[in-house]
Amino acid sequence: MSADNPHFINFAYRFAAREPSFDAYPWKSRGAGGLPWEGFEKAAWLHHTTGTPMTWMVDTVALRQAGRRLRKFADVFGDEVVLWLDVFARQPLYEELGVRQRAFGLRNYTREELVTIIRGCREFASETLGRDVRIGAGFWWNPDVLHAAREAGLDALWGLCWDQKGIDGATHRGSPWFPYYASPEDFKAPVRSREDGILVLPWYRADLGNALLHDDHPPFTTHSGELTRWNASWPEHYVRELLDQGLDEARRSPFALTEFFTGCECLDTSGIFHDEEMCPSSEIWENQKACVRQIIAEPGRFGRTVGLHEFTDWHLANHPETTRHELHWRDPLGELPDLRFAADTEALTVSRPDGAIIASQHYLDGRLAASSPEFIDRRTLLKRLAPAAKLPPALAGRLAMKMGKEKDLLVEGVALEH
Repeated sequence: MSADNPHFINFAYRFAAREPSFDAYPWKSRGAGGLPWEGFEKAAWLHHTTGTPMTWMVDTVALRQAGRRLRKFADVFGDEVVLWLDVFARQPLYEELGVRQRAFGLRNYTREELVTIIRGCREFASETLGRDVRIGAGFWWNPDVLHAAREAGLDALWGLCWDQKGIDGATHRGSPWFPYYASPEDFKAPVRSREDGILVLPWYRADLGNALLHDDHPPFTTHSGELTRWNASWPEHYVRELLDQGLDEARRSPFALTEFFTGCECLDTSGIFHDEEMCPSSEIWENQKACVRQIIAEPGRFGRTVGLHEFTDWHLANHPETTRHELHWRDPLGELPDLRFAADTEALTVSRPDGAIIASQHYLDGRLAASSPEFIDRRTLLKRLAPAAKLPPALAGRLAMKMGKEKDLLVEGVALEH
């Protein structure tokens, strides 16, 4: 592959309402709930003053209350908008569409209801923003969600959560880590082309080796809210390493995409969202600014910053079939051995630099197929590869606090996948 293959970077911000009596994560909605306006203003200021492209992920409550501003942002600054579909608050539009709203995301609706919801949201967004919205965001997927997304005219679904336990009960274990055309029957499995499935986009860039071998822990990503739990200075080192991983992937693959996502609630000090001890919003804000400034300080060094619609249009035009990707991974923390990751429509493999495969996940006819024992039993694999490896104390401490606080908090209907 050529060194000129593109590395795309996207910054996305969820601006969606939260409601304690409805939210699937009631411990994350405090007080009266509502929209995280402070985080919205911060994100807009950061990107509009630096000229860095951004993508808003909005529910219909946000469209109703901030539609004029979002339209102006799109017209003046080129901001992009996609639909946040796994909502955390009541959406009056659903009742207007004749659908009784349920909690816990998209998985609790029939396929017919989902088509009605997605089409209705697209039409409302088009009227409000004066432009078509063809991407839906969320992560609670099943076959009905993917079939409905295709039928309702979406070009892509955003929210692929690569292979980690402990994130919102939405672990997409076994999937590729990069954008691919997903099987409607099993979204974790890639299919040949757009004709066979729908394009799915990652929630973040996963730090593949750490995410694989420390599989109980979710913060090995460019998700600033998760990383802030353990290291307030991570942008100066860790994010640069992950951006370089994206560049390595682009050199060995047709392209690479690095996603930076945070919720506006993560930047909001109003108390709508945060357990400040576990995940301080002030740290997240400083980290987010550092991420943007690091990229603009070296124009073109890391890649091209785009919106999600721009990337999706490029992908559909240039890669109508699922592509093979490869990444030569090096541990940013310096504890684990070098690994090679590769995936296509037949398998995801993890190998040593000498080519010896140490773990694999296979795909067959658009579904997950056989996994090697090492792909399931990561703790044994970690002991074999790096018996002395340890997490940094700050990371281990905050992880223990996070897992202790959230262990019994996932409510019925959001059970962890295995």
